[in-house]
Amino acid sequence: MPALDAAIAAYRVALDDLQSPVATDVTMRVLLSRDDVTRALAADPGPTGGALTTLAELDGRLRAAAPQIERAIGSKTLASWRQTAALNSIGSIVAGSTTRTPVGDFSNSMR
Repeated sequence: MPALDAAIAAYRVALDDLQSPVATDVTMRVLLSRDDVTRALAADPGPTGGALTTLAELDGRLRAAAPQIERAIGSKTLASWRQTAALNSIGSIVAGSTTRTPVGDFSNSMR
């Protein structure tokens, strides 16, 4: 299975596990799996239309859950997660690997 398809499948499973009430560990898994999709998408020279359609549907689910996630986790915690992930990205840049989208950054998937 190509990396993008595997990342999208993992993202779907994580979103399927996201229920009310929102659990912190499940939320982190959803956000990290979305980050994995971002990296796989950047590395894929020609994603299929089906993969992009599925990703759009899953991102719609994440956008719909965003208010619930923010209420349950809190904006301060999400900001802390983003900051931690950004620091990790800096280390990745220095090491020459691909970067991660900051955890809890809904800006790309919320459009």
